[in-house]
Amino acid sequence: MISVLIPNTNAVKNVTYPPHGLLPMTCYWAGLLLIVAALFAGTDLGYASGDASRCIVTVKKVLLKNISGEWITVSTPEYEYSLLSDDVIFSCVNYKRVPRGKYVNFKLVLSEILKVSGRDGKNFTRGGGEITVGGTATKASKLPGEIKSFKVAAPTWSDSTEGLMIEHLNLDYEDTNDTMEIYPRRDFDRPFLIKEGSGIHLWMTINLNNTIYFMFPSSIRRGLPTENVMYFIPPKVIDDLTISVDAASRSAASDMIEWDF
Repeated sequence: MISVLIPNTNAVKNVTYPPHGLLPMTCYWAGLLLIVAALFAGTDLGYASGDASRCIVTVKKVLLKNISGEWITVSTPEYEYSLLSDDVIFSCVNYKRVPRGKYVNFKLVLSEILKVSGRDGKNFTRGGGEITVGGTATKASKLPGEIKSFKVAAPTWSDSTEGLMIEHLNLDYEDTNDTMEIYPRRDFDRPFLIKEGSGIHLWMTINLNNTIYFMFPSSIRRGLPTENVMYFIPPKVIDDLTISVDAASRSAASDMIEWDF
């Protein structure tokens, strides 16, 4: 209650401010609107997240870019690689793989089908589980974007045992492309010379903390998802990409690495 001086008089009137019941009702409706907006907005990954203990990708192609701007395929290996490994992600000796010359960039093409395990608190990835995660992010820097769908082929959630599950990462507005590309955003200032017999090695360093998520069903969210699910969302950045050719090496720092979905 406050005292108000009535204009053009010497009278003082005591009034309740705000009017009785207005503040509680205002807070109630504002809170309700916030809840409804959060429920019907795109999935914002507002749940707790855990660390991946394993993440296995398939390397489908390795390319080099020459000083003329042409991308040359070095290899189409189709082998599995653990992103948590300290080993090189690709290694070869150039015997008639690429023409002798100067090169300024490289690119890794990976499958969007991953094998991953981890936990989020007391929720575990389930061995043998399989899920397709659809979303809008076109590149890692735009993650998480809006998660649009979960399609569960086999249950991915366990409350007791952690296992390796399969995830189809269907981002970029759920496009039909099944590969993702990782490469330095800008060409190297100093080209590296590749000749017959050159050794070519690629490394990638990545942090997979806080990439495993748990989500439970919600009828208000129109069934997204329809059961308890565990899923993986890549990190926004890759820490380092390095190529070495014979005795020379070139590296790209995290802010100069592109990861396209």
